[in-house]
Amino acid sequence: LYPPLQLCGTTVKQSSLCNIGLIEKGGFKIGCRVSVTKRGEIIPKIEKVYQHMPNETDIIIPDKCPECGNKLYTNADRTKTQCLNPFCSSIKVGKMNKWVNTFAIKELAPTTLGKLLDAGIVDGTIKSLYEIDYGAIEKLEGFGAKSAEAIKRNLSSVKEVDLADFIAGFNIPSIGPSI
Repeated sequence: LYPPLQLCGTTVKQSSLCNIGLIEKGGFKIGCRVSVTKRGEIIPKIEKVYQHMPNETDIIIPDKCPECGNKLYTNADRTKTQCLNPFCSSIKVGKMNKWVNTFAIKELAPTTLGKLLDAGIVDGTIKSLYEIDYGAIEKLEGFGAKSAEAIKRNLSSVKEVDLADFIAGFNIPSIGPSI
């Protein structure tokens, strides 16, 4: 985070250092002064450190999944860190969310998917999305008959899909609509 600044006609309040490799290579620390640009006049990007400060501290890189506590895996070039625990609720929500996003299914944001998973209405598989007990959704706090009906309607609205999108929806690493 940094103080709000004007870039390309918009106010930018934050941007991300997207991977451990960039943090380490760039020498970024909490409290250092950085150069921020906009990529394609849309996406704010922290480019480099332009001044180290005496009070800066190291960025703590987590080694355990905040959701399940499993050890995190980081690839060799340190560009990707992830939990590999197939039972992690965050992984399960992510898989279902990839499916939902691939087919633009409304009413099933990650928060909703997490609530359905926590309540045992889905089990984290794509199959479970199509075996939902809509009566159970109606009984969930913050939901009701209208929410259950909207979820049912949106899930059943996708009847035919391209094979490439179908495969992409399973979130298989390195496999998508175009390999």
